[in-house]
Amino acid sequence: MAACLAAVTLACESGQSTPLAPSPAVRSAAAPAVRQTTAVDPGLPQDDPTLKVTAPDLVAPADGAIVTEPVLTLATSVTQAVFVEAAPAVRTEIEIWVTPYTPGAQAAYGVVLAQGRSGTTHTLRANVLQDETGYLWRARTVAGDAAGPWSALRAFRTDFPRIGVPELRSPPDGATVDSRRPAFAVGNPPASRSAGAVVVELQLAADRRFAKVLRMLGAAAGGDGATELRPASALAPDAQYFWRARGKTGKVTGEWSAARRFRTPAPTPDPAPAAPEPPAPPEPPAPPPPAGGRPGTSPNAPFTTRGGRPPNMLHVVRQVAARYPSALRNSCQDHGGSWEFMERVVEALRAIDGRWAYNCKRGNCATVSHDVVDYYRGSANNTAAANRSTDVAIIDIIAGHCGGNPRPAWLDQTRATADAGSIGRWKYPR
Repeated sequence: MAACLAAVTLACESGQSTPLAPSPAVRSAAAPAVRQTTAVDPGLPQDDPTLKVTAPDLVAPADGAIVTEPVLTLATSVTQAVFVEAAPAVRTEIEIWVTPYTPGAQAAYGVVLAQGRSGTTHTLRANVLQDETGYLWRARTVAGDAAGPWSALRAFRTDFPRIGVPELRSPPDGATVDSRRPAFAVGNPPASRSAGAVVVELQLAADRRFAKVLRMLGAAAGGDGATELRPASALAPDAQYFWRARGKTGKVTGEWSAARRFRTPAPTPDPAPAAPEPPAPPEPPAPPPPAGGRPGTSPNAPFTTRGGRPPNMLHVVRQVAARYPSALRNSCQDHGGSWEFMERVVEALRAIDGRWAYNCKRGNCATVSHDVVDYYRGSANNTAAANRSTDVAIIDIIAGHCGGNPRPAWLDQTRATADAGSIGRWKYPR
């Protein structure tokens, strides 16, 4: 009995066959939101179709897209009543061509893939595509020596996330600094627009190979082309250190710069002891802080944790909601509500750990999130280093905000924010 050859979907019936309708295109989550048109064929090599199939539907990248990840997505073509005794495997052939096309040039890349049930996704190997380069791509269905028609062409341009090496500006190599908390000036690393917001990381070690890192500093890249970092506590006196820096974003981590060395100043002798003063009378113990203070009252709150992943503080949000229920009900600022609930929660969290603060929505500190708080995850231990940092955990503290029943919540939105291509930024005071 004759076997039926199909590209995922096949019309097999006796008598006259009816062409099948194409299966729905599966849109890739990585497909750019670009209107799909048809690129003009510059004269690529063509073959007469020898296989009765529809051309594959190129889903992503769409025509005119800017590509930041080398991933191709296409919907499967459909055979049109093809009957053979021994059906070979039906596969998808893809070609990629550099633009502008030169007649007689070879394809920059070609591959033949097994077809998926409803579509095919292909991730190219590293370095197959060059950065900041224009390409055309097309696909067709093949089975044995037979091939279907080529699809319409789609054009795209690459812009891969990349980050260069920062410039170490000061202290100069071999210098003796004048403070045990020296300021390190770093020229911001060059980065592509698609890389995202840049954070400068700095390491201190006692040896040039950085076998044991003694300090790790980090700060968002400065807006004037340079970033200054300063250790939170004093380094050892009269000691030699090595330092280096690199750039990092949520998508890519750059290479470390070459190391430089410096020496801290020798300790100064202690002055002669002064006459002892009479002891002051003991102060009464301070009362415990209320569940949520007034805004802006804790600019120097101590950092009591070491960064990284924040603890779950839902009990604090619930405590503030229980003490100030009307503030929670009236927390929808877009509809005439107030900031009271957000401010009291931030102050209650900062009474425990100064790493908590407000969130600059999508990194824009002119717009503070109405129901989200930030936790500074970096290694620094002071508000000055944390302020405007994008190294944050992003926590939604109000479920049903601006609805009829707002409730205390603790929803970590850090990964969802990064997957959406956005950032948070630490800010205090509001």
